[in-house]
Amino acid sequence: MRKPPLYILIASMVLFLGLQYTPGTAQQQQLPTHQFKWVDLNGQWMPDLDASEIGVKNYKVLQNLRYTDTGIEGVSGSSPVNPAAIHATYMDIQNGYHFLKDDGESHVIVQAYESNGLLGSAFRNSGTTIPGQFGFSGKTLYQGETGAGPLRMAQGPEGYLVACDEKRTMVWPGESMPVAAFFLSDEPITSGISNIQDYTEAVNNKLSGPNDVAVMGGGNDQYTKLLLHFDGPNGSQTSWLDSSASAHTVTGNTNAQLDTSQSVFGLSSVTFDGVSSLEINDSDDWYFNEAFTIDCWVRFGPNVENKGRIFEQKLDDDNLHMLRWVSGGRLVWSIYNGGVELFTKYTVDGLQFQTDNWYHIALVNKGGSGNSEYTIYVDGKRSGTIEDEAVPFPNIVGHFYIGNNTDDNRALVDTHIDEFRVTKGRARWTSDFAKPARPYQVPYRYAVIGTVCPIAGVSTYLKNVNPDAGATKTWTAWNGESWSGITTDNLTYDSGNTFTQDGFSQWTGTTDWMKPKYLNNRYLYWTQLEFWGEMTIEHLTAYPGDEFLPLNDIWNGLPRQPIGFHVYWAAKDEYFDYTGEVNETALMTSVIGYPYVAQIGGLTNQDEIIVIFEDRTTAIGLDIISGNTEDISATGITIFYGNGTGWANVGDVADTTGATQFLSTTGVLSWTAPDPEEEFSQTLFGKEGFAYKIQVSTRIGWGRLDAVTIDLVEGIPAQKVIKPYKFPAKFKDMLLLCGYPEGNEGNRIDYSAPNSSFFHNGDDSSDDALYSIRVPVAEELTGFVEIFNRYGAGVYTLGVILSPTTTSILTGSRKEDFKILPISDSIGCASWRTIFRTVGYELTEDGVGRNMAGWLDWAGPVLFDGSIITRMKGIGSYFQPNHTNYLGAENIKNAFGWYDANYREYNLRVSTYWLVYDLTRKRWYEKYAPSMPRSAWPVTDRFGTQHIFSGTTTGYMMQLDDTATTWDGTGIEYVWETGDFSVVEDPWRKGRVYKIKMATVRIDEDAALTVQMYADTESTIFPWQSMDLDRGTARVIRQNLAYTGGVPGWLLRLRGSTTLSSTKRFKPLGFGLQYGFEAIDD
Repeated sequence: MRKPPLYILIASMVLFLGLQYTPGTAQQQQLPTHQFKWVDLNGQWMPDLDASEIGVKNYKVLQNLRYTDTGIEGVSGSSPVNPAAIHATYMDIQNGYHFLKDDGESHVIVQAYESNGLLGSAFRNSGTTIPGQFGFSGKTLYQGETGAGPLRMAQGPEGYLVACDEKRTMVWPGESMPVAAFFLSDEPITSGISNIQDYTEAVNNKLSGPNDVAVMGGGNDQYTKLLLHFDGPNGSQTSWLDSSASAHTVTGNTNAQLDTSQSVFGLSSVTFDGVSSLEINDSDDWYFNEAFTIDCWVRFGPNVENKGRIFEQKLDDDNLHMLRWVSGGRLVWSIYNGGVELFTKYTVDGLQFQTDNWYHIALVNKGGSGNSEYTIYVDGKRSGTIEDEAVPFPNIVGHFYIGNNTDDNRALVDTHIDEFRVTKGRARWTSDFAKPARPYQVPYRYAVIGTVCPIAGVSTYLKNVNPDAGATKTWTAWNGESWSGITTDNLTYDSGNTFTQDGFSQWTGTTDWMKPKYLNNRYLYWTQLEFWGEMTIEHLTAYPGDEFLPLNDIWNGLPRQPIGFHVYWAAKDEYFDYTGEVNETALMTSVIGYPYVAQIGGLTNQDEIIVIFEDRTTAIGLDIISGNTEDISATGITIFYGNGTGWANVGDVADTTGATQFLSTTGVLSWTAPDPEEEFSQTLFGKEGFAYKIQVSTRIGWGRLDAVTIDLVEGIPAQKVIKPYKFPAKFKDMLLLCGYPEGNEGNRIDYSAPNSSFFHNGDDSSDDALYSIRVPVAEELTGFVEIFNRYGAGVYTLGVILSPTTTSILTGSRKEDFKILPISDSIGCASWRTIFRTVGYELTEDGVGRNMAGWLDWAGPVLFDGSIITRMKGIGSYFQPNHTNYLGAENIKNAFGWYDANYREYNLRVSTYWLVYDLTRKRWYEKYAPSMPRSAWPVTDRFGTQHIFSGTTTGYMMQLDDTATTWDGTGIEYVWETGDFSVVEDPWRKGRVYKIKMATVRIDEDAALTVQMYADTESTIFPWQSMDLDRGTARVIRQNLAYTGGVPGWLLRLRGSTTLSSTKRFKPLGFGLQYGFEAIDD
């Protein structure tokens, strides 16, 4: 037979005993003297409920103790990040942001206010060590204006920092940024670039292959007197072109010929058979009475003979200058004058030339007094030098030979020579160098660097440094009217500033006056470098300066079609409309049967062209089919714009349609656009837009209408004006600029074109106000946050738009499919500084995780996954106006919060409270520090680990909850206090607690746990014995605590507290109660 459960037996016994009791009899029930109860400390803080409602397992107070899976443990403290205050005046740190770029550049940026809270400035750290201590640069990134709002920061789609304060919209790309264009030219850049070489991609990547570097200089310059590339068909005995400006005639003797089987560069090299040579007449170019260099590539054949001449200038055996091969595989350089040996220098011992290997040989004389220091370099290494000898170079009147001469049998049998160059007036190298990596060419001395914003410096990383000690460089930048000189004031190059190493050129002031310019199909800010030297650039970056820059609009690269093109012929006093013709290609001619072009031949100074665009314009591109052949200088072209009362001259016009013959070829007319407030749209020919009138000073096209025909006309728009927005945000691949209070459009959102913070024009952007998003709410926006989640079978990215009392979402990717969907007209964001995101929040009991956005609503903090708004329950009483815990609307408005990813906790600072929500366990607890955070934000170290930095009112940043065991030197007070509980769990009986047994994890600090008890909801404290937290050696310790006579009460409440300074993770485990029944309330 199955036995009944124990609890049934006990219940039966209790019932039996009860039936034996009769009131009024002398028999009394005997109560046990003591009983025992154990309570694990694994409840939750419940400030919304009265202490009498939460019992012994939950907490009336839970301070600086966070939840674990099994209980609670102590939090860590804070320690200062910066060893000194960030500034002597601006010390109240109210905001911060970690600006972390993909390339590893890292900056912590803080906004600090004066003590009166009126003006705020932004500063950046001078180091990037996170975690750890670092200071601030002392340079002000941003200075707030009177009336400005808080500085709100976000990173744009390319990673640049964008900031708004309701007075300005700004950008800071960091300490470096890629360039938008890098062009080389062989002549100064003015209106356009001739013989352009585009190295934009090469200098932006970090590769070093032959196609991934930019070569400035080229080796064939004004000092080059002879340059033979030896390129041509195999076996040719006549391809002896001198590519230098001297253009010497070179004669091949006997069998000197090109061989395509061997070359260093190009197609071939010259080879000699033992009796052949190349011969050049005598010239002053061979009279080296100043610095000079002779260099070439040589490949000695296996049959080379002793004293075989590489080159020689010879009058006779007593007057000659030569470089020859000698037995043993060495080279010797000799000069004889009048039978006297001026010097003979061998390459160093131990260097023996091997046959069938290419070597670069250079003979260099530095010039100067006495023509001192003759040096031989082999493959860029110094191999032999005669120093400080007064060896004046003789003027030898004789022919110059390469390979041999006609009356000498000193042969270079089976030897090849390539890239032979003679330099006069310049010592190409004065120390070891990297041997040339490419053939010499006409030098590209001029570089233009295009950037999307003004810059204040350039960093260059060189594959081949400049070897020319006499090199010079000059920097200029475009100021809107001309190329203005720049003075470099901070350099990391050598004292000569000649790119002899990787380095940085910095200048000041340019970010205030640089203007954009249309150049080579780019509309950018341009800096120009004129460099007289030789270098190979492997990588180059631009330096935007130490201050926030105004965010500007940069042309997106798509030309605009004109909405009007009319030509006025004064002789007929009539306008002719060519709008259709200049918007369609001339290929239409074969379709419609007549020329579909604008014919303007014969245009005079009495006539005019009116071009109309929808946008303000800074350049007009003209596709010319038949061009003008009459001379008319660029100064003979005038372009006017509408200024509201008439026509005004745009000023200087850069014309690439012909240097002196306007409209002779396809090109562009460009100018510096007037300020937006100076230019007005107008209605002409039934079209409203921005009109431009073009006039010429003299006739073009010889009076024939078809002498000048224009196929297509395109416009390059001027910069849009970026408004002063309230805050920036990133949505998908776009920068959002939200809220325009100065324009009474607090609900407006503008957006950039994809993948750039600077493209605010064109159909892919809001194009100023043309395609702006206007959120249908009657109040200013307070915040925006992007989240993504799986909905059904798809993953979607949503933008959460917040105003003080509403929540909406933004869907779509472009203006065609943008939608604003209302979510709530009663839940909004009270404070933008409380917005956060979290990944994988467990929304339901079945473990389904969602990515969430969270913020503080006026009724308390909420979470939103894109579909449902849920409240973070547990502290609602602080936000109920009729509750005694209510914090007040102003305090709620000024609240701030942050998400700690390490602990999955949301921290909320409001009024004097620091409330923390455990998103894993969905419970709140409270933190307290003697000096509470003034602001806080996440930062990330180089390993991807998150940390929390906070601001103070004393100019210091603190690192929170990491390894610190104090609040910046002050011990951390840990407190827990239970709710009111009945020890006997019977409202008819009163109990008495005689002993308390505390259990905790042992710590290595001389500290004690103070235990107190309250009785019957009164404030009287019953102090118990304290517990030594470092007692014994066991990992878990326990101790019995006594109070004389015990503590009686219908309801009791227990409180434990300790203050620690050197130990992390205080962890109380639970307590036991020894109690008895005190009385019966019958």
